[in-house]
Amino acid sequence: MKKDTFPAIVLLFGAFCLCPLVGQAQTASSLTLTAPNPVKVDVTVASGNFTVIPNGLYTGTVTPNDGGAGGSFSPAYLSWTNSLAAQTFTYTPVLWGSHIISITSSPSLTNPAGIPYLGMAQIGHSGNQPAGNQGPSLGGFNLFANGPWLQEMTRDISRDSVDPNSDSILSRFTGNPGLHIDFSTTTANGGNSTYGMPYNVVSGSQALVPYPIANMTYGSQSYPGPVPFPTNADSVTLEGWFTQDSLPSVPPNGYDRHILVAQRNDTTGGIEKLFEAYNVYWNSGQWYGDNLSIFNIATGYPMPESWTTSDAGGLAIMPLMLKYEEVASGDVGHAIRATFPGEVSGSHFTWPGRHAVSAGGEIGLQMGGRIRLKQSWYNANKANYTGQALVILNGMAKYGLINADLTGWDTGQGPYVEGNNDQRWDWTGATSAILTLQQVPISAFEVVYQHPGYLISGPTSGHVGQAVTFTVSKYPPDDQYFDMGIYLYDNGTICANSFNGACNIPLTDAQPTDTFTYTPPTIGLHVLSWDNGGDGYLDPPVINFNATGPAFSPAITKNSFAISIYPNPANQLVTISLPENQNGSVWEIIFYDILGNEVKTRNNLQENIQTIDISDLPKGIYTVSAISGSVNYKSKIVLN
Repeated sequence: MKKDTFPAIVLLFGAFCLCPLVGQAQTASSLTLTAPNPVKVDVTVASGNFTVIPNGLYTGTVTPNDGGAGGSFSPAYLSWTNSLAAQTFTYTPVLWGSHIISITSSPSLTNPAGIPYLGMAQIGHSGNQPAGNQGPSLGGFNLFANGPWLQEMTRDISRDSVDPNSDSILSRFTGNPGLHIDFSTTTANGGNSTYGMPYNVVSGSQALVPYPIANMTYGSQSYPGPVPFPTNADSVTLEGWFTQDSLPSVPPNGYDRHILVAQRNDTTGGIEKLFEAYNVYWNSGQWYGDNLSIFNIATGYPMPESWTTSDAGGLAIMPLMLKYEEVASGDVGHAIRATFPGEVSGSHFTWPGRHAVSAGGEIGLQMGGRIRLKQSWYNANKANYTGQALVILNGMAKYGLINADLTGWDTGQGPYVEGNNDQRWDWTGATSAILTLQQVPISAFEVVYQHPGYLISGPTSGHVGQAVTFTVSKYPPDDQYFDMGIYLYDNGTICANSFNGACNIPLTDAQPTDTFTYTPPTIGLHVLSWDNGGDGYLDPPVINFNATGPAFSPAITKNSFAISIYPNPANQLVTISLPENQNGSVWEIIFYDILGNEVKTRNNLQENIQTIDISDLPKGIYTVSAISGSVNYKSKIVLN
């Protein structure tokens, strides 16, 4: 749903008029339905008045409905007797989520299309959302619309290169395990009531309450309160705390108790900020927890580099976890949050990750790294999956699973795939579409190339002794937090002389791009490589630089005299006639093969007639260069 159409001021559907046509005597042929202004999006019990307007004189009844969502209407129906007066009804939803409010008429008229209504009412425990109920609707608003950090998570990676260490990384799993689906519905449907990450949506006017940074375990990597967290059990849901009549008063024991709160902009209706924290509890009139992450969805800015969030990878949880509404639309639309064993994870982070942990080592699936379904496996097996499972499978192939956090050290468990707890997931025991995803083995995946956070571009060949220029730049260039120092290696030697004094190239907010020069010291292949920080663990990709002999420069001469070579073709000895020695000129004669490689040199020559043994050279075509100061004469010779 586009931002400029929600919340509705006045929504009009079907054949309609904007207002009653007072005094007009025609019989009504259609009805107009208008929505409340504004549509309610609070997490308290919501209700609103809808208005029905006949477009002429009408005798009959109109019955509203919400498509089976179970809400109540007051009155249950509206009636007219030869009237064109507008009438209203009130709707009170009992389920979270987006409901379509429509009307039917008897006798039947042309009825308008249904109006989306964002129901935030809750049931049970005086309004608390029980496990397995619907999650709150985001109203179709895009959480990834702004900024390169968020947009990176929606990028199609199905054609990205495979990471060179893909097989090595995924081989750390034991026994080729399948995926672990870490979301569910109610226990009555065969699910688990504690599985899934609930989230809350509040209005921009939600009251702010204290959240003291001094009590946080990760206060140095957190924002201070206050926060728009509801303060009673009827209005908020927490991970692992679905059906309680009171808020938890002590820290959790044995699991992360996350709270995820999305705050709307009351003018646009869109999600403006996300507040995420973990290990939360309520005590003495305020919230406490181990951290607080705030993501500005309106600008798309991430948390600062090297700050943890409620996930170890420094990512936002709510945008990346699977949500029923997205799957129901037919396209997940983003990378899918997953957690991996520490033995599989790496000890760095890659874009869009922001924070690293000391886990499996330099080579691993870094925080922010992704795995995707292999195209061959997807094509061979997709026919075995249906419904919600197939949509999620498509998302794994197109956007991948993103490493967001650790899930212990058990390599016999596959990645944990996170979603919200929602009664609409297809979780129906042995025939569950969602359960079939647990059959997808880790061998069906491959690691996508993990970007080091910077780009180096330049030539792949050049001449010995001739400097060439390379450009190094931050990736992405407008990442305002990501500073680094790039160390340079020539054939494994850090800060080699061939880099002409360059060693550590700093990239900062003020200078996201820089250059350095490289002068190949010898003919042949030079592997140019680099790393961030000078720790010796090189970042791909390298540049294989092929250095050939000295460059030919144009002949500079004041007369038309050129060197002569005879015999030509030759096979043993060749005589080269140079210009007459003028002013004590000293000559250098160089033979180059067809690839430009220097194969024979004679220097410090003062006589203008030189005989050179070429019997050691293979058959072929050669270029002969005679150099004296700034003068360079060239000629071809064939050896047979």
